[in-house]
Amino acid sequence: GITNRELPRDTGAAFLQKLSDRVEKDDDLRRVGANFLAEIGELMRLVDLVHHFEGEDEDERTDACLRTMKYLKETKRDDLYRKYVRIWAQHHLQHNKYVEAGLTYLNHG
Repeated sequence: GITNRELPRDTGAAFLQKLSDRVEKDDDLRRVGANFLAEIGELMRLVDLVHHFEGEDEDERTDACLRTMKYLKETKRDDLYRKYVRIWAQHHLQHNKYVEAGLTYLNHG
């Protein structure tokens, strides 16, 4: 399969632009589509930031992951929120940060 690292960084933006163009042409879609596109755009931006800092600056990746988790919780995307809690806990375990992994589950799980 294709991973996030193999896709050009502007793939999400191009997708959203095509979808936005389609929504603008349809009066019924325009009313609900604008909010949907704004939410999906923000989610894609946050997820891209998390993956952008993979293997790089630990502080930047931590901040990106926490912002993504906050957004997912605020927008009640519980399935994705739980996924990012697991991803973050696994990240800590891979770096032998057992206390942080446990606290991730306690504070966010």
